[in-house]
Amino acid sequence: MFGSYKSALAKQDDTPLLVFDEIDANVGGEIARAVGMKMLELGRNHQVIAITHFPQVASLASHHFLISKRVVDGRSISVLTEVTGRARIAEITRMLGSSGPAAEAHARDLQRPCIPTATPTSESKSRVKSRR
Repeated sequence: MFGSYKSALAKQDDTPLLVFDEIDANVGGEIARAVGMKMLELGRNHQVIAITHFPQVASLASHHFLISKRVVDGRSISVLTEVTGRARIAEITRMLGSSGPAAEAHARDLQRPCIPTATPTSESKSRVKSRR
């Protein structure tokens, strides 16, 4: 996958900006979430711009922009709008293809990065054994 290659290279150089245009195409669900987590990780050392249709990716961004297009006098116009607060929850809910309180709760939950479960150390394993 090109994203893995780009991710590995980013660790080795001083590239200040990484742009991903629909890098999450043809994936979904947990894979899309993993892509979002990888971009979150890359964002610690680089500026990352990601164009995505996946709420699992967009919800992890530090800034979220909506690109909309409309035709004015026969010309296509693109508009870039930052969405924050309630508008961001509404946009992630829309991206989920749903509505209502449960979908909004899901949108809020998606904004929380996954925290990996700690792997027990040999010390913690021995404490568990000694309690038995």
